This record gives sequence, C-alpha cells and structure tokens, in this order.
Amino acid sequence: MVRIPTTERKFYNTAPKVNTLGAYANALLPAAQEYKQTLLDQQKVKIDTSLTKARIDLDNLNNQFRLNNQGNPDNPDAKLKLQQDMRKILNDYGSGIDPIAKLDWERSANKLISGYEVANNDWAFKQRAENTKLDVAENINANLSLARSAGMRGDIGFAVSDYAKSYSQLYDYAAKNMGETDARQLLTDYEEQYMESYINGLASVNPQAALEALKQPEIAASFKSGDAQDVMMKIVNKQIKMHNFQVKTNEFLAEQKLTTKLDDLPPDEALKLLEENEGNVSSKYFKARQNALLSAKGITAETRAETAAEIMLNIASLPTDSSEIEEYYKQTNNILTKIESEYASGNLSLSDKKRLVNTIYKKQGGNLEQLKSTDSGWRFWDFSYKDADKFIQENYSGANGNKIMLDYFRQINDGGEYNNDQKKAVLQGLIDMANGNMLNLPTFDSVAEVEDAYLRGELKEGDQIYVAGVLKEIK
Repeated sequence: MVRIPTTERKFYNTAPKVNTLGAYANALLPAAQEYKQTLLDQQKVKIDTSLTKARIDLDNLNNQFRLNNQGNPDNPDAKLKLQQDMRKILNDYGSGIDPIAKLDWERSANKLISGYEVANNDWAFKQRAENTKLDVAENINANLSLARSAGMRGDIGFAVSDYAKSYSQLYDYAAKNMGETDARQLLTDYEEQYMESYINGLASVNPQAALEALKQPEIAASFKSGDAQDVMMKIVNKQIKMHNFQVKTNEFLAEQKLTTKLDDLPPDEALKLLEENEGNVSSKYFKARQNALLSAKGITAETRAETAAEIMLNIASLPTDSSEIEEYYKQTNNILTKIESEYASGNLSLSDKKRLVNTIYKKQGGNLEQLKSTDSGWRFWDFSYKDADKFIQENYSGANGNKIMLDYFRQINDGGEYNNDQKKAVLQGLIDMANGNMLNLPTFDSVAEVEDAYLRGELKEGDQIYVAGVLKEIK
C-alpha cells in the first residue's frame, strides 16, 4: 500500500475577538454621565435652596450675637458658641444633600461661615471704637464734674494737674482701641471743655475770681477756638452782674430784718447780734449801726483796739519754759476768760474775739505734747496728765484725743480741788461725750460727697466725719 505523506493541519481562528461587556459599558457611558450630571444639577439646586434657607437662620443668629455682645465684641466664649451654632444649622440643612454632592455642600458651607467671620470681625472692630467713644465720653463727663468742683473751691492747681493726668489716661485708652489719629480727634475739645467747667464752677461761687482766672495764661491758652474765651468772658460778666444784684438784694432784706431786732434790744445785746450778722449786711450799714451802739455804751473803736492789743500782749508774755507747762495752760485759761468778759462788755469786737481765741488755741495745741508727757513728780500717786493721756488712748474710740485733753485741763483747773477719782470721773465723762458724738458723725460714701457737702456749707474745717467707714477730719 502506498503511503502518501500528509501535513498535520492546524486551524486558526482568524476572526477578531469581541469584549462584549466592555462594549456594553462603553455604550452605556454617555447615558451614565448624563444621569450623573443630572443628579449633580439637581443637588446643586438643592444646595442653593438649603443655603438660602440656612442664611436666614444664620443672619438671625449673627444679629442676636451682635446685640448680646455689644459691650464685649471680642467675647471668646460667645464667639465659640456662635461657631458651634452656625455649624449645627448648616449640618441640619445639609443632612438632606446626596452624598454625591457632599463635597460641594461642605465647600459652600465653609465659604459661608468664613463670610460671617469676616463680617463679624469688621463689626467687632467698629463696635470697639464705638464702645471706646462711649467710655471716653462717660469719663470726660465725670472729669468735668471734678473740674467744676475744683472751680467751686478755687483750686486751680488741682484743675491743671487733674486735666493733664486725665488727658493722658483717656488718650492712651482711646489710642489702644481706635488708633492714635481717632484718639486725638476725639479729645480735640477736651482741654477747652475742662477749663470751661472749672470757670463755671468758680463763677457760681465767685464770679469776679472767675473773670480774673480767665486772664491767667494757663487757662487762657486752653481756649483754642477763636471766640471761645470771649464767650466765657461775657458769660462770667453777666454772672458778676447777677451776683452783685443778688448780694445787694440779700443785704437789703437782711438789714430790714436785723433793724427790727436791734431796735428791740439793749445796746450790749444789740451790739453782739450786729457783729454776728456782719457778713450778711453791707459794710456801710454795719459801721453806722456799730458806731451808734458803741457811742451808746461810751465805747469807741480806738478803745476796742486798745483792749485787743492788751490781750495780745498777755498772750505774748506766756511762759515758754517747758518746766512751766502747767502754769502756761493756767494762764491761757485766764486769758480766755478775760476775752469772753471783754467781749460780753462790748470792749472787744466779735472778729477780734475770734482772732484772739484762735491764737490761744493754736498755742495750746502746739504745747500739748509737753502737757501729755507731764508726770506726777514726787507725788507718784497723783493722776497725772501723762496718766490722763494714756487713759484717753485706752478709752476713746477716735483717732485724736487732743481736744479731750484740753477740755480736761480746763475743767480741773477751774479753781476747784479734784482728787484722783474725781479727775478720772471728769475725764471719763468727756470721753463718753466724745464717743457719743462719734456715733452721730456725718457719714459719706465718697470724697466727692464730702466736697459737695463742704461747698454747701454743711461741713467746716475741723469737723470729723466718716468716709467709706474711715474716720477723717476736714482740713
């Protein structure tokens, strides 16, 4: 059999392979992209709508924040809570946004919050400036009140120093919170306002002194605007005329009233009453009535002057040696008795009496420390002035017992004899009276209240008062 060689055949698939899944996906891609875009467009509308609604709540929240924090626009706790509340509002409105658009929502929400933060920072800056203006205005008003009080006292030294000090404090505060330029502008008229208040205060008490004060360089230089000083001059001159008219009216009424009383009194009593009212009547009326009353008693102004001069010589002749301190105080008491006697007889005027008594009291006060150190000498059992001073310190609730010591000395040297028990009883009585008076002393909460009471004539030098619970003496 013939074998015919054959070739092994291989079959190849020459047709191209087709990825049916990929082809299907590619066919669907345009539709998917279109669907996604449609979904995103829908969510964008939803985002815009939600943000619009959220803005209404956020506007209300931020407006309330600004109202609540006008006094402290930088309150850190309030700012933190605002951030948390804004985030909560946006989270609530963003809860309905599809996850596919969450990134766009977060981006838009953060941008919105940043916008409110910028707006609030701008508001805080402006609000700090407004608060500063209000604080400075309030401080200025308080300082102007002090200036007026200083004027009523005629204390130009205080006014000048207080103005300089207060300006520096106000400027530093304003510059820190609103900038140096705005601070200078805010205080442009402060010096003029301060000195106006000072002059007005002075003019209310002494218009003539106010007119003279306006001419002083340190005050005149305060009026920067063209006619400000002239305006103040006119105001003060008008007050001078009104004051003079009121003084004359008051004197006329007082003279009418006093004349009726004087005509019904004997010369001695009439003379005393006249001198007590010297400050309420005109000098012309006073001198005329005084000369008439003195003539009725056979006394002249010359004899009165001689009596005053004689008593002044007695005061000058008082012992000066420290070893004679008790004799010194006894002689001063005798002189005080003589002053009262001469005044009662009409040989001393009221003004001379006051001057001489004040001279005695000053001398007694100056030697008081020597008196308080005087012991009993060889009679060690006696209740000495040194013992009295210690007794006062232990039993008197006030700060200064000098007046008690002087009253004690005068009482036990009235010519009588006092044993130790009687001396202690006298001193205890004086201390009890002084302690009782302490309970009835005027009480004030501040120095400003004291100044007002002093200006109203309710207090005088030497008066003791309580200021904020602390015992003080008017000086």
